[in-house]
Amino acid sequence: MHDFFKSSMHGKMHARDLLQISCLLAIQPPDLSAKSKDDLEAHLALYWSSSRDRLDRWQFYLPHGDQNVSDNSQQPSPDVPKTCQSQVASLIAEMIASEPLTRIWAAILSCSNQPHPQDEIPPQCVAEHIVDLHSTLRQTALSQLDTELVDSETQQQLSSLAECTMRWTDLLLAHIEQSGPVSHFAPNSKRCLDFAEDLRSQGELHQQTAAALTIKSARKAICDFLPLRAFSGRLNFHIGASVLQSYSAGDLDSWGLADPLCAVRLLSNLSQCEGLIEASLHEFMPVGSSG
Repeated sequence: MHDFFKSSMHGKMHARDLLQISCLLAIQPPDLSAKSKDDLEAHLALYWSSSRDRLDRWQFYLPHGDQNVSDNSQQPSPDVPKTCQSQVASLIAEMIASEPLTRIWAAILSCSNQPHPQDEIPPQCVAEHIVDLHSTLRQTALSQLDTELVDSETQQQLSSLAECTMRWTDLLLAHIEQSGPVSHFAPNSKRCLDFAEDLRSQGELHQQTAAALTIKSARKAICDFLPLRAFSGRLNFHIGASVLQSYSAGDLDSWGLADPLCAVRLLSNLSQCEGLIEASLHEFMPVGSSG
């Protein structure tokens, strides 16, 4: 479980990191009622802004029809089609593999008893809105794929990746279903409920071993097929960090993740400070974003 923290030590996360965080969330959800209102609001604000920016980034770079992802060069080189295919594959694979976290985080928020003023939009409604946008954009991307964007083999790989990931999402949400009704967040609610019934019949026997096996199996089934390149590394980090910070100090002791979690929190704060500095300097010296 330490593995998915390693790439985040420079403030970036791959979609495989977010997938493993989603496994952790499903198996051992954080107790949001134990968080202070101000802390939780700060984490949710970061989640919302980063998710919105990532959706905008995906929408901007998502090819339509025969329009390829641009590499901003004046004179295309012979390698441009291959590069564009790689970018398209990385983009859509990231959309697919990060969707479990989007759905699971919304499910966890829906089960939270955290109070909020009546005149404010509940945080679970914001998270559900992100789920709808994310899912719709992923479906649109897959439906618009053609051989001018990616070759037929890559199309098949992405379709298989989506099918496998959605099935695992149903299973992970089945873990949360034990605490509250969340099957409506699943890609296939009936399958999620069937998984939930199986989990209930297993009881708590060897729960820790089963949890570790779940994470390892999901990583093997999905992450081995992901491109090496992270399409939105920095935004993925902000999303992952905002969710991980919902855990309290001792929540992850049994996983041995307390120290890495502290490192992620520190890096998240530093990254936010860096963003504020860049924003303050933008008027005089614009700074480009790497996503």
